Amino acid sequence: MNTRWWFAVVGCLIAAGWDAQEAGAVVLDVFSDAYITDLAPGGTLDGLPDSISNTGALLAGKGILSSGAAIDSRPIMIFDVSSYGGLTLSSALLSGYGGGVDHNFAPETISANFFGIPGDGIVSLADFDRAATAVGSHTFDGVSFQTFELFPFSFDVTPYVQTLLTQTDPFAEFRVESDELTVLLNAGEAAVPFSVDTRFPGPRLSLTFADSGAIIPEPGTFGLFLTGITGLVATRHRRRSLPLPSA
Repeated sequence: MNTRWWFAVVGCLIAAGWDAQEAGAVVLDVFSDAYITDLAPGGTLDGLPDSISNTGALLAGKGILSSGAAIDSRPIMIFDVSSYGGLTLSSALLSGYGGGVDHNFAPETISANFFGIPGDGIVSLADFDRAATAVGSHTFDGVSFQTFELFPFSFDVTPYVQTLLTQTDPFAEFRVESDELTVLLNAGEAAVPFSVDTRFPGPRLSLTFADSGAIIPEPGTFGLFLTGITGLVATRHRRRSLPLPSA
């Protein structure tokens, strides 16, 4: 085997093997996120959601605003897990950045509960009170509106996500609820004219698999592999196309 051919083969194998190893831990950015609101100007909630907001922040909170209106806001965070159906997890972590503010926008430590909900990858009004599985809770430190520094959160959601993968459900969806005003979470995506705070990442779902070798390569893997294969074919073709030396 020619030296150039040998190095090309080794390069392809290293690229494929390295990327498969790296794919053992996958970090998914949020596929879609927004918050659903039940708002009652008269001060009495009816339990029926009124609107969906896709802004740079996800608001979770329930209470009476300074205007006297009652509000209940619940963020929805959706992740596309369709590429990992049937695989076995070692761990699944839900993470992001957020903080607490009261109805006068002063810093306040506020707790929120997180739930896993069945869904179709689209934030809809039905997600507001759809039957859900409790997956965790977190107490957020107060946020100063002068510096607007958010704080990281992370907790284990392995049992819930593993159930989804076993059932080959394409999406992992989470809902956030709080009985206080208000938990503010940094969004991962927003509709125009809104934008996210790029100082902090949006919601993420980190998956670690029991068998990294079984993971489907990500698109980048195929790109590297095909590039290597193309080089091999070109090298072989050039070798075979060279004219024979004259006698």
